[in-house]
Amino acid sequence: MFFGKIWTKPVLIVLLWDCICLAFVTLIIVHKGEVIAQKGNSAGTLNSCEVPQAISKEDYKFLDDIVQQQDQDNERQRKEKSRTA
Repeated sequence: MFFGKIWTKPVLIVLLWDCICLAFVTLIIVHKGEVIAQKGNSAGTLNSCEVPQAISKEDYKFLDDIVQQQDQDNERQRKEKSRTA
């Protein structure tokens, strides 16, 4: 019992120190990740505002092309039906 009480305090101090060190290292890593992300954006490699706009423009163009193709196909079918009738 006596040895248990003697070792308890140093073990708690070591655990507390380990937790503090781990938290400090985690904060450093998170901060470096944020800095890297900011440098990437400031260099113009990825602008989050332009990406969705570019994608949406491509989507609209793609959908418009599909609608135009369907209209052309329908027009051809009408012409073929009118020729055969």
